[in-house]
This record gives sequence, structure tokens and C-alpha cells, in this order.
Amino acid sequence: MSNILSFLSFDVEALPGRSAPRLDPIEKLIWGREGGQEAGLVKICQILDDYGIKANFMIELGASLAYEDRKIKAVVDFLKNKGHDVHAHLHSESLLRLWRVKYEIPAARHFDVLDEKTAESILKFSFEKMRILTGEDPKFFRAGAYLFNRNLVVGAKNAGYVGVTNFNSTRFEGKFETNLIDVKRNEPFYWENGLLELPVDFSPEPLTYKWDTYLGMFGRVADHKNIKTFNLVNHSWSLMRREGNFMANYESSHEEGLRNICEHLLKNTVITTYSDFADRLKEFPINTTEKENIIDHNKVDLPLKGSFVSKCNICLNENHFKLDNDICPGCGSRSRHRQLKSFLESAPDLFKGKIVLANYANTIEKNIILNGAKKIINFDVRPVSECDFQMDIQNMDRIEDESVDVFFALHVLNHVKNDDAALREIYRVIKSYEGFAILSLPYRQNSQTVVIENISEHYGVDNLEKFGVGTYRIYGFEDFINQASNLFFVELLDGIDSIGGSEMKIFKLIKKH
Repeated sequence: MSNILSFLSFDVEALPGRSAPRLDPIEKLIWGREGGQEAGLVKICQILDDYGIKANFMIELGASLAYEDRKIKAVVDFLKNKGHDVHAHLHSESLLRLWRVKYEIPAARHFDVLDEKTAESILKFSFEKMRILTGEDPKFFRAGAYLFNRNLVVGAKNAGYVGVTNFNSTRFEGKFETNLIDVKRNEPFYWENGLLELPVDFSPEPLTYKWDTYLGMFGRVADHKNIKTFNLVNHSWSLMRREGNFMANYESSHEEGLRNICEHLLKNTVITTYSDFADRLKEFPINTTEKENIIDHNKVDLPLKGSFVSKCNICLNENHFKLDNDICPGCGSRSRHRQLKSFLESAPDLFKGKIVLANYANTIEKNIILNGAKKIINFDVRPVSECDFQMDIQNMDRIEDESVDVFFALHVLNHVKNDDAALREIYRVIKSYEGFAILSLPYRQNSQTVVIENISEHYGVDNLEKFGVGTYRIYGFEDFINQASNLFFVELLDGIDSIGGSEMKIFKLIKKH
């Protein structure tokens, strides 16, 4: 068996500047769909499947803020369902533009010029964003254009990453100076803070090079490295031909190049993933560097002071401007999500090990709020793709008596015609003694419950007629407590929105016996 470990990775990007203005960047640059052709992820994965190869896909999270989360999640879900590794990638210049961070001289700021605070804010955002998209902690991070400084190394470690994959001694000659031979040979190493660096050996765009060049790159690894890793970086659009600044149509020679590389790697290396490598680190004599071993010559550019406004406590997205509504531009969370998350900071194990029955828990609620639950059973009365099945909260006939630990519903009861029936069903399905429900509601203090005249205004006539879903009421605060107290002990939990500052009571209903 070969002692060379190889890694095929693909940066999954939809940077608008690489797609013609008339085209959807996600459709063109990620899925590669235009004129009935497939030249993106589907085609790449088909080729990888032909050879039984699992690759590493780095999801770009900076420009992705400009698109709907569901579109990026569809990409992540597709790759995970194919069994590939999914990690984080981010162009800081795109994110800083969307965050509206101001500098004295307007220009694109890559990671190589960022100060420690800005770098760490971006890296923590990327980590939490991947947790939202995947439900798991990401392990590796790659910077846009591989540009970085030591502040990225500090920020990545503090964010929770196991490793980064940016460094190449030739590319960074003049920006980083080292006296270590193994680092010069692009062998894996630990930075002084314990963060793993898995250097990039062949990039950009290996599929566009002549075969002799590829073999030369491979020969450097085979002949000179002690820890023999061969790390190749492609893109989601690597099967396309470049025309000027834009990616054009499918290029058959690029597919031929990818197939040749797959065949060569299968014959001459052990192809693995970043995650698998991270799990095997103790098998390799990887050196830990000291700060004086790698000198950082990059110059830092500080943002202007006083521009910070707020930060989302779910995705850690920074807003350097006041929002027009309660929707976080980083993750799509609403005030109710951030308010509940603020309470959970004082009770992080509320759902740990629990069987949770949820009335339409969205991605944020499943992967962040309910993180740690033993099992989440997700339903809605409508045919929603994120749910396991259709069921009406007013008649949860698919759920046995006292079979769940927690019932979970945010802003649901106000959309239910018979909320008393819904409360009776919640009472029935949760376990005695330790079972409870977590509910949020739109309510008004010092007011009675108000019946809404235009029931279909929010969800539309179609949802009202087919599923009975409408907006029936805004609760009076005391009215709901009295209503719920017929069946439950009511405990009030304090929540604060980290962006808007609004406060809300979350209702914890404990079953009476």
C-alpha cells in the first residue's frame, strides 16, 4: 500500500464576479447548469462516484449571505448525502462588504490584512454558520485565495476548528519566513497554538495544467516529503472553461483531466478526507512550530472605530448597520430564535438527551436550538420538506400517550384554530413528571387576547382552506397563562434579542398530575 495520502478538495463558490450578470451565480457556478448542461457539482460527484472517491467540499460562506440559506443548505445536503466531507471556506472581502465594515481607504480586505478581532469574528461566524447548515461542528477552514496571516490562525483555533488548509511555502514566499525544512516542504504542521495546517500542494485549477506538470507536482511529494500528503484544490466550476472573468460552458478536457487524476491517485496513493486525516493525527510525527519558526510579514489594516452595531447570538453575524426588520442577514433567524438562544446560554442542557416532538422546527431550531436532543420528531400540518410527516397539532394521532420528553413550538398556537385542543394534545403526548413543553407566542402585556379579523393575511387563503392554517389571535399575556394553567404549571423564561434588544417571555409548560 502506498504511503502517500492524497486529498481531492473543491471550493464551492458562487462569487457573482465569476458569473455573467444575466445568470444565477448558484445555478451557474455551483450546480453548473446552463443550456441543459451539467458542469458543476452533480457532474463532479458522478465522476467521483465512478471511482469510489470521497472528496472534500469547502462551502464558501461570505458571498453566500447574498443568497437564501435554503439554496446553500440544498448544496450541503446534496454533498453530505453523497458521503463527501463538507467544511468551511470564506472570502473575507465579500463578508466585510455585506457587513458594511468601514476602512479609511475603501478596498477589498482579504484575511492577510485583518486584525485579530475582525478575523476572529469572521471565523466564529463561519463556524456557527456551518453548524446551522450541517448540524455538526466543522473541522477545517480555508481562506479565500488562501490569503491569511497569523490572526487567522488564532481566530480559527478560538472558533473551534481542528485545522486549516491554506499554506504553501512557495506561494507565501515573502509573506511568511520559516527556517523549518518540513514546513518548506509543505508537510503538515501544528501552529504554535495547536491548530493543524494541512498545506496545499497543487492549485489553482489542476485540471487546466498539462499532465507533465501534474506529475511534477506529485513527484515533489513522493521524493521529498517525510509525511507524504498531496493536497489538490479545485472548484465547483472546475469542469468549465474560463472566458475572461467569467466561467463559460463545460470543457471536456477538464473532465478528462479529473478522470486522469482520479485514476492516478487511486493507483499511487491512499485517497482520504480531511476529517479522516484529523481522526488519525496521532499516527503521524507532525511537528509543532514555535512563533519564531514562522515569521509573519503581512501588514494589518484596522477598520474604523465606532461602526459596530449588533451581533447575532446564533450565527455570530455582525451587523454594522441597523436592520429594517428582525431577520438576521447571516442566518435568517428571527427575534424569537435569538431570545430563546439567550435563555439557553444559562441552561445549555435543556434539551440534552431528550426525545423532542416539534411542530415545524426549521433548520436553525433543529441544528442550534435543539442541539443535543436524543431524537427530534418534526411535523407540520402542511407538506413541509424539513418535516418528517404531516400531522395536525390539534389531533396528534400518530403520537402515543406520554411518549415524548419535550414538545416544542415557536409561534405556532396563534396559527391554530382550536388552541385549547392543541394544548390538550400537548398535555397528552408529553411524559408525566419530567416532561415539559417550550412555546413562544406573540402576546401583549396588560391586554386581552385579540381575535384577528383577516385570518388568511399571513399564510394566504390556500393554506387556510387546505390545512386550516391562519393567524387567529394575538394573545393577552395573562390570558394565555390562565388558559395554559388549566393543564400545566407555567414557568416563564427570559429571552433577549441580541440584535434588536427586545425582550420576550418564553413559556415552559410543566404537566400537572
